Amino acid sequence: MMIVGAHCNREKGVSRAQSIVNACQKIRRLGGQTLQIFLNSHYKSKVNKLLLLEIEIIKKARDNNNIQITVHGKYMYNFCRPSSGRTMWQVEALCQELVDADQLGANVVIHQGKNVKELHQSRQDAKETYVNNLREVLNKTTELKNQILLENSCAAGSEIGASLVELSEIYHSFSETEKKRIGICLDTCHLFVSGEVDIRKRSSVQQLFTDFEQLFGGLEPLKLIHFNDSKTKFQSKSDRHAPLLQGYIGNSQLEGSEEGLRGLVEQATKWQIPLILETHSDDDYLSTEINWIISAATPIPGLTTPVPAPVLTTTSGTATAVTVPYQIPRRIIILKRRDNI
Repeated sequence: MMIVGAHCNREKGVSRAQSIVNACQKIRRLGGQTLQIFLNSHYKSKVNKLLLLEIEIIKKARDNNNIQITVHGKYMYNFCRPSSGRTMWQVEALCQELVDADQLGANVVIHQGKNVKELHQSRQDAKETYVNNLREVLNKTTELKNQILLENSCAAGSEIGASLVELSEIYHSFSETEKKRIGICLDTCHLFVSGEVDIRKRSSVQQLFTDFEQLFGGLEPLKLIHFNDSKTKFQSKSDRHAPLLQGYIGNSQLEGSEEGLRGLVEQATKWQIPLILETHSDDDYLSTEINWIISAATPIPGLTTPVPAPVLTTTSGTATAVTVPYQIPRRIIILKRRDNI
């Protein structure tokens, strides 16, 4: 069975609990089974603990809509920075996010960290500090069952964890007991723009899963895939998500190909790995993206005829015709700058 869904940001003017309820209903209505959310502002250090009433409301919506929930941690986290004094908030904040997420049956995804220049960190120092900080979080939350999912980076600047080799080194720095609460999240845009995997090619996707299995001792640690196209080219090291089939991975007009994405859907279906779209598409296009994924997992006759191409306005302002297959509404699609996940 294909497990697919999307990230939904908090709605303006709506309570946190109601916003998550609405997101559960939306994902279910669009044909998905899984949802990713922020529990707190991702650009502020403050964490607002979930109230018991909020937990009850969210769990009811989750169960009524048969939705699996994942929490995305704060963007502000940089666990390559030693947590002491002013930076101790990071450990405490992630601990609280884990406590809240655990009550919803959810894992927490976090980004990789970066070298701290003023500390003159080496790359090895950065990785060791990252692991030590997360170990402290694990030690403070031993009563919990949920996992911290480590997301691969796009290799921008001094970010660690872009390559599978380095990500596996970080993973294997934890003890076998600690690994029970550590998992991996792979982002297709990050894999592509870092130059780690050319997601356009089915053969590269197959090799990705083979390499992952060898490096991590199996596919069990791979808990989630962020399924995104890219607004920037292969090896650009720029994290700019594009709607599915509208970026440099899946759009043939941008030298992309659907084949690799199809291969990844097939692998995710085979191994029951949830796919989360972080493309911030409107409901119409999000429905189309979800339906495309479902059809790629289980091909349906008669859904392969392209429709007239909409226009993609790139971040450089260049208008490019986009050939997007399947049942996409005839409309102009403008890609605006948004915060990526």
